Amino acid sequence: MLAMGRNDRSDAPGRGKNGRSGAAGTGSRRAGSRFEVLSRAGEGTLWIVYRVRERATGQIWALKALKGAFNRHPRFPAAMLASCEKWCGLDHPNLCAPREVGQEDGTLFFTSEWLPGGSLETRMARPLTRDEILKVLGSSAAALSWLHERGLTHGDLRPRQLLFDAAGALKLCDAGIAEAFAAASLALADVQPDAAWYLAPERTQGASLAPPADLYALGVVLYRLLAGRVPFDGPSPLSIALRHRSDTPLPPSHFNPRCPSNLEAVALQLLEKDPARRMSAVTLVEKLQALDSASGAAIIAPGSSASSAPLPASSPVVAQGEDTAAPRRAVSPIVAGSGAVVGAPVAATTAPTLAAPQADIVLDRKVLRRRHKRREFWGAFGALCFFLLAVGAFGGMFYGAYYEWVRALPREVRVPSYVGLGKDEAIRQLSKVGLTLRVGRETYNAKKPEGTVISGVPESGRLVRARREVTVTISQGEAPVQMYDFSELPLDKARQIISQHAMRLGPIAQIFHDTVPAGSICGQYPEAGTPFRRSEPITLIVSRGKQPTEIDATKGEFPPDAGSLLAPDPALSAPGAPAPFEETPRGNSSGASVNRSARFRVQVPRGGGPQIVRIVVRDDDGERIVYSQTQPPGAKISKRVRVRHAPGAKSLVRVYVGDSLIKSEEF
Repeated sequence: MLAMGRNDRSDAPGRGKNGRSGAAGTGSRRAGSRFEVLSRAGEGTLWIVYRVRERATGQIWALKALKGAFNRHPRFPAAMLASCEKWCGLDHPNLCAPREVGQEDGTLFFTSEWLPGGSLETRMARPLTRDEILKVLGSSAAALSWLHERGLTHGDLRPRQLLFDAAGALKLCDAGIAEAFAAASLALADVQPDAAWYLAPERTQGASLAPPADLYALGVVLYRLLAGRVPFDGPSPLSIALRHRSDTPLPPSHFNPRCPSNLEAVALQLLEKDPARRMSAVTLVEKLQALDSASGAAIIAPGSSASSAPLPASSPVVAQGEDTAAPRRAVSPIVAGSGAVVGAPVAATTAPTLAAPQADIVLDRKVLRRRHKRREFWGAFGALCFFLLAVGAFGGMFYGAYYEWVRALPREVRVPSYVGLGKDEAIRQLSKVGLTLRVGRETYNAKKPEGTVISGVPESGRLVRARREVTVTISQGEAPVQMYDFSELPLDKARQIISQHAMRLGPIAQIFHDTVPAGSICGQYPEAGTPFRRSEPITLIVSRGKQPTEIDATKGEFPPDAGSLLAPDPALSAPGAPAPFEETPRGNSSGASVNRSARFRVQVPRGGGPQIVRIVVRDDDGERIVYSQTQPPGAKISKRVRVRHAPGAKSLVRVYVGDSLIKSEEF
């Protein structure tokens, strides 16, 4: 068994008898006995990725297990298994192909090379240099060229599929996924939303996988590396696909002025709408080899910024494209005690010598004390006056603001009565006095019709300010319950159940049914198990038993009653009208044949859901469906049917409504 945690056992291959190996496998032994799970590396939309060690060799591999939702798909696991086996064992330095593929316990898995270097998607978080971009393009183009020479197409090239190994070499991964999606009749963009950014225009029009689509996707990757964004974006995969087909991409230099012109030309040529105008992978490899890769300047895309380290205090500040700026000198010299100017040039003259201080003036102590008290008094008095002035100013400002605020307050109004009214009527009543209604919550209440106001705050009759919100609770009506299953119950029993549960019986329709006995329920609306309210009418469809085998002599007619689904054509039954069947002799290789026609009129039962109406003809030309459409309840269909058979032979016409045979006629 695989050694894994409790949370990893559901989607990783474990015990099973149907494990098998691909072309590069090492045998048919079970994966659980051969691999030991070291860690759960990640999880995507399709796969759960494990880092595993092969017990026999000790080598580290990546094991991808298909997630449970896709394992339960009726066609996708088989298509994915066939695609993985097709790509298994391909060997190229820039390609990471499946090494072994199989199934255990109903879980599809495959192993491949372990790539710890991350994806191009994560490396694009920082600007890449020109050399790095050339290496990515060169490796991707080399892998695509090798695949296209062997008649293979990747079909899902995105930055997430470009991974790096421990040495930094780029590998193209997950080849064949697009082919499996196409074989299972699934849309790749619906499961992988970012795939719409890289989808070629011809792919959105139903074209099959082809090498030019890989080159278009590589052009989108190059455009994103140069411009910092994809060429076409939108709110949905459909809107993005329409832009791929009709819009012309702006040059990457429009978003990034530092974009190299030669790489920009390559990106725009790869994004050509016409697949024939795009360069092939071989041509792209040759063109990239011819480009000069000497410059390694970073290509900074819009929105990203290169942060520079702070310069030391002694270093000059270097501006982009400008000369070195000289350090500034101090403009205000500081006079030191010795008379020298600090920071001045060495050759500067010293400050002039200060004059000698005069003798101190000796004053009486009492005079000094009085002066000191006066200064303290006037200082305190000035501080008090300043404080009073400040308090008065702030008080006046506060009073003025309060007065203006009170004067601007809305008038007081009395809340009108709104409980028990409908939501729209409550809004009108409250708006008359300047109040607005806000729905606080909605709740089910069988006694109050849907949309009725049950309660609110503030209550009716209170005095409040105008323009205030009244928060109310709205009734959602009766709470829905699950519909009872009346299948194959007698009509009387169904009526009794409907009456006991206080439900409402609606119209009753009758149809012929091959398996349900006459008088029993063979259909209902709403369907069993669906939510409904007891006040809604319940439509019951009662079986009339099997279709009668006797054929009425009147062509195109059906027994006239409330459940009749066939009716004669009024045009054929009018006085002087032609016969219901017209005969026209016609020659063929075996002799003369007869062409006959008749008009069938069908009415879908009322009270049920939409049903498919089909008319099947079997004559000398074989059996075929001449009419097949879904019609709503009560719809009337009039269809002329033409047949051809040899003289004396019969043609068979059968009419179906839903899965029930309504009429079988030979003529």
